[in-house]
Amino acid sequence: METQSDKFLIGLTGNIATGKSVIRNMLEHLGVYGIDADHLAHRTIYKGSPGYQQVIDVFGKVILGTNGEIDRSRLGQIVFSDQDALSNLEAIIHPLVRKSASRLVNEAPSKYIVIEAIKLLESSLAQQCRSIWASYSDPDLQLKRLMCARTMDEEFALQRIRAQPPQHQKTKSADIVIENNGSYLEIWEQVKSAFSEIVRLHGLGEPTAVLAYDQLQFVRCTPDDLGLISKLISKFRIDALECDPQTILVEMTDNAYLTLNEGVDQIGILRWKLNNFVSIIDRFYIDPAHHNPGFMGKIMRTMDLYLARQLAEINILLLPEPGESSTEIMAKSDYQKTKPEEITTPAWREAVNRKIADHQTIWIKEYTSSANTEDTAGK
Repeated sequence: METQSDKFLIGLTGNIATGKSVIRNMLEHLGVYGIDADHLAHRTIYKGSPGYQQVIDVFGKVILGTNGEIDRSRLGQIVFSDQDALSNLEAIIHPLVRKSASRLVNEAPSKYIVIEAIKLLESSLAQQCRSIWASYSDPDLQLKRLMCARTMDEEFALQRIRAQPPQHQKTKSADIVIENNGSYLEIWEQVKSAFSEIVRLHGLGEPTAVLAYDQLQFVRCTPDDLGLISKLISKFRIDALECDPQTILVEMTDNAYLTLNEGVDQIGILRWKLNNFVSIIDRFYIDPAHHNPGFMGKIMRTMDLYLARQLAEINILLLPEPGESSTEIMAKSDYQKTKPEEITTPAWREAVNRKIADHQTIWIKEYTSSANTEDTAGK
């Protein structure tokens, strides 16, 4: 089994709204295993998680929502206006995040791992990283993103920005600085070039983004494959918007596209998101010639192997209302039909609520991994 010393860790940091997650996702397109420390931090304070009661003991029940969960917006209003309060919160959360991240590094299926953390340089995680990357954006653009994409008012957005160290403190400590002021393709070219240099210099070989099983392969696409993705979607699903390369490119900043291949033939494509154990597939298009229970069963087994290898604790399929044969296939593959309100694990429910659309049916299947048990990420 590989250990941390066999892995190449990239530490990725930056200030709020400088595009850290976009850069992490692009590295994942290249076969790097991604860890989002900020999302791990969220999971440590869900009800039943190891940090939940500790945070309540420090900040009181005023931070609780009606469902008994910690309301992160209420907590944020307290800690981002009081440096001592923020330090108290970090003293609870950071040790739990380090423990979770360490397990993920050991279990990760790739030799290359990127750890995204806004407080990376202030933590011991930075010492484990062989390359430090920082994202940079002009301050006016940061403010615009917070007000538009996160619907913050200007006062609170400025408060969030000012609560962090100046960007230059991070960029001067970084080996690689990715500038995020331009287009997605401009960011992609920077990421691709910087990672290629790491592969060239350190001799660990190219990462793989392919899993093969029983003559089927899932292959992860990159932004260089926009034409292929558009072609396959248009082949299996007539929808002009979904086929638009620019729309696909924007989606790829937060999602992945996987092609399903049988030998040299591309017989399907799916849109997928994995974030710290939670896998969601909300587009799944297969060549109609393969819509039979036997072959679909083989596809499902291949997909399960791929996702388990990626350390998913659950796969959530968001699909159109199925027919009788599809329901039979899902049942034989151990997927359970459910509703958002029936999902009790907070991280899973939150992921579904962000993705669910009208006329979609939710199917879930749980996996097990030593990386996502006990107190890891607080299920």
